[in-house]
Amino acid sequence: MKIRSKAVAGALALATAGALALVGASPASAAATSPFDPSGNGATQGTITFYDSTGAPITHGPLATPPAYAVADTYSGRPGDTLASLFAVTPQSTAPPSSWPSEQISASDAYPATLPGALAGNTHAAVSSTFLWFDPATGHPFYYPNNDANTAWQGLYQLRMFTSGPGQSIDVTQYASATIAVDQVAGEWTQVYPAPVYGTSVTTPVASVASPAAHGTSITLSATATAADSTHPAGTIQFKDNGAALGAPVAVDSSGAATSASFVPTDGNHLYTAVFTPTSTSYTASAESAALSFDVTPAATVSGVDLGVDVVSGPAYQPVTLTATLTTTPPGSVVSGTVTFKDNGVTIGSKSAAPYSITLSTFAAGAHSFTAVFGSGTSAVTSAAVSATYDAPSCTTCTDPQTIQVTVAAGTLTISTPWGPSNPFDLGTMQLSADGKRLTASGDFGRVASAADGVTITDTRAGDQPWTASVTANDFSDGTNAINSANLSFDAVVANYYSGNALNAATKPIVVNDVPTHTVDGYAVGDTASLGDGLNGGPHQFASAVHGTGTVGVGGTMNLVAPTSTVAGTYQATVTFTIA
Repeated sequence: MKIRSKAVAGALALATAGALALVGASPASAAATSPFDPSGNGATQGTITFYDSTGAPITHGPLATPPAYAVADTYSGRPGDTLASLFAVTPQSTAPPSSWPSEQISASDAYPATLPGALAGNTHAAVSSTFLWFDPATGHPFYYPNNDANTAWQGLYQLRMFTSGPGQSIDVTQYASATIAVDQVAGEWTQVYPAPVYGTSVTTPVASVASPAAHGTSITLSATATAADSTHPAGTIQFKDNGAALGAPVAVDSSGAATSASFVPTDGNHLYTAVFTPTSTSYTASAESAALSFDVTPAATVSGVDLGVDVVSGPAYQPVTLTATLTTTPPGSVVSGTVTFKDNGVTIGSKSAAPYSITLSTFAAGAHSFTAVFGSGTSAVTSAAVSATYDAPSCTTCTDPQTIQVTVAAGTLTISTPWGPSNPFDLGTMQLSADGKRLTASGDFGRVASAADGVTITDTRAGDQPWTASVTANDFSDGTNAINSANLSFDAVVANYYSGNALNAATKPIVVNDVPTHTVDGYAVGDTASLGDGLNGGPHQFASAVHGTGTVGVGGTMNLVAPTSTVAGTYQATVTFTIA
């Protein structure tokens, strides 16, 4: 390693003649890869931390304002070393770290040094007098601008702290180090190694309602977390009540704020605090915040119950209103509890909030003793009893209402045909048309021969509801070849009414319609023009009823046309009838 020392111990006398202008990349681009991570360099003995004049750690700042102190985190030098010197080193991607050009930028300061704040008592190597920094505007440009061919290295500088002592020259074999990125355009420096770790803080929680709150009041707590670099990192805030966790941690938003779920605090005093835990290891958890003192006024103490009954005589089963009035004792103003009303010791009703009143028309003839009880058990408060006597009603014509019950079944809606896989509907053998352009076949599907050969619809559902019947078919196939299902039509559709049935042509008819195909000579399989034609696709409506309870048959003619190119064979298709 080359050391070009321009300083003498005890004085800051650094020569600047021949210094070159500094050219630096932005900290963001420089920090992307950290190509100079010294973890593999055996000479490195720990890291350096920079501090301001109060002893607070800093990781970035303006070039015109250098740190006040540079302190080795663990390195104390060789036995006998008492002086620390700070060097600025220019990393070069094509050279080993030991040969990177360097420049001494501080005096050789004695250590252990007298340092402020939390640094007091530090025994590690430290530079505690003013040292040169990286700002050409102050007359101290850095001697070796980092214009490395590797753009990821441009603008990066390593700060190395060497030690020496009486009779001992600077030890160049070991040192503590840190690395910064310099941005001359922005006029800032930023530490990139070791990666900065920022402390965080969290504000005192703020309650959604003012203290003191009435008993039973629901509240939320809010707090905001901020990092030492003035950002709001991702993480969670744990709210606490007298030191105990209050619900689950709550994620902060982009402004660092978090709000707890609503909760009802118990009576008395509460000390609410918050602790922020960051997601990134670039930040440390906050200390517990200052406490918010929050009071909840206890519920009022009920010392007496007064019961009023508006009607205490007259005919039985007349409306009677019972009203309880509570006497409370300060300091609370909110009553928490239930008033139970009783007749001859039997509970007849209760109220958990004012007004504590019920009205009933269930009191039979005879004597009644009404009471109202607040609370339960040994703490219950009972009103004085109120007596009432009601007479049996006198009437010329007396009634005795009774209850009668009947159940209407939900019923079902079904559609069926007599045909299936083991008993297919047979259209016979297709015939060549007289003009030789197509093959045709047709069959009577419950239209003329027998209504039972067609579709049978039965609706036993309650409510005389509407229904719609539809049909669809897949392509015919003989296992190898196929006929397009769009060539199949359901024509001349008729309703077959059953004698005496609710569904009939005169008073409760259904509506039927054909499902035709629009081809003349038959579609080929896969013809896109056939989509949705005939019985292809669908479903295609062929019958409907506005009031459908009953049974009806639907018949028609199944007509099939096919191209003359159709290969000989026995073809089958599945026709699906659906009702809903």
